[in-house]
Amino acid sequence: MTNHRVLNIEQRGLFNRAVAEHKLFRIQDVMSEQKGIIPTFLDYGEIHIQTASSEKIVVFKQVPKPHHVARQIIKLVEHHKKIMAKVMEKMDKAEGID
Repeated sequence: MTNHRVLNIEQRGLFNRAVAEHKLFRIQDVMSEQKGIIPTFLDYGEIHIQTASSEKIVVFKQVPKPHHVARQIIKLVEHHKKIMAKVMEKMDKAEGID
C-alpha cells in the first residue's frame, strides 16, 4: 500500500510474476474474509476490492491480518477523498465558483 495506490505482486513461478495496481480514488468497496480454522488461527485471509473501473472484484489472497489491512485501505481511501475534496474546493474558489 502507498498513499496513492494498492499493489498486489503475485509470484506464480520462477519466471512468472503478476503485478496489479489499483488507484485509491477508484476503490469503492473493501471486504476482508477468513475461511476456516487454520486461516483464523494463523490470522491470514483474503481481501476483496471493488473498483470503479470494472465490475470485477479484485481478490488479494493469503494476506496477513486481513481485517487490519482492509481497515487501513479504507482509511487511506477516505483520507484521499478528503484531500481531493479540499483541492476541488480551492480550485472552485480560485475560479470564483460558489
